[in-house]
Amino acid sequence: MLKPFLWPLLLACLLSPVVQAAEDALRVGVVDLRKVATESRAGKAHKVEMERLIKEKQAQIERDRKKLEDMQAAAEKEALTFTDAQKRSKQREMEDKVAALKRLSDDAKQELAARDSEFTRKVLTELRSVVSDVARDEKVRLVLEKFESSVWYHDPALDITDKVLARFDARPAKPAK
Repeated sequence: MLKPFLWPLLLACLLSPVVQAAEDALRVGVVDLRKVATESRAGKAHKVEMERLIKEKQAQIERDRKKLEDMQAAAEKEALTFTDAQKRSKQREMEDKVAALKRLSDDAKQELAARDSEFTRKVLTELRSVVSDVARDEKVRLVLEKFESSVWYHDPALDITDKVLARFDARPAKPAK
């Protein structure tokens, strides 16, 4: 007959494979897609391009705003010499210029949003295969996005973000279009 103190040891030995199998079956990974999108080479290049484009659009809007201010100042100086018809004409011209400036600003915002959206779509499409590869290599059965999937806690050992980031950056660079 077995001694009473050996029962727990025997039970632990018998359950160990069951616990290990359950642990392997439930392996979950967590990835921070925002981090990969912003810290990858592609993300950094996109940020630089967006900053350049923003500065370019802001400079164009500022030039047009300055022209409009100069035009307003000139119209105010000459207002005393204008007839009523000329005043109405100048007023319409100013309103058209203000509307054009607003359209330019709105178009710039739309263009920037569209470019950012297109980048995000492309990166997420490419990341899907990279995440799948890392998950297979790490024998992860389920990968959750760190912030968008309502994960309130995760063991840091489950975080595969750095592996995904490294693999994403290790891909050959695609030529710019």
